[in-house]
Amino acid sequence: AAPELVIIKNREENQNWTIYHKSLTLGDYLKFTNDAAIDYPMFNDAHPSSSVVYVGNDDQVSKNGIDYIAYCFTSVEGFSSFGSYQGNDLADGPFVFTGHRPRFLIIKCSTKSGEDWLMLDTARDAYNDGDSSALYASLQHTDNSTSTITTDILSNGFKVRATNAAVNQSGETYLYMSFASHPFRTARAR
Repeated sequence: AAPELVIIKNREENQNWTIYHKSLTLGDYLKFTNDAAIDYPMFNDAHPSSSVVYVGNDDQVSKNGIDYIAYCFTSVEGFSSFGSYQGNDLADGPFVFTGHRPRFLIIKCSTKSGEDWLMLDTARDAYNDGDSSALYASLQHTDNSTSTITTDILSNGFKVRATNAAVNQSGETYLYMSFASHPFRTARAR
């Protein structure tokens, strides 16, 4: 299957992580910073195929004689889901269907600078609402306890319950990456 999320890192030079997500406008990419999506042909203005991830001619993703690592992910029913949703700035925010109960969830506003990569999980926050232990991939913080990013983790996806710009500002596009709590199409009882 063609990757829906690709994360590439130049292993030998001081370069940013470079991120392709299927929901970005073709030609845009992200970094693990609080920047919005950047319009630059980092991925050669082409979506990946089932056998090739196209990279441009930039040291962050392609330089002769340099080692790189690439993490490539695609949605697998009952295991992982990658997509986007539109913010509505309401406390009764968007519901996102993932097809599984998320165990680990990453959310990033792709259309507005200043918003960090938000990570939620059900290991540190076992209750339905994911508001007590947020991590930020783009910051050097410990767990951040806050009720301003409440996100309900449900059996088939997640529901945003906040108006915070990190997860739900009207008119903004949010990318998500979700990995299942029980990664099987049908969980087997014991």
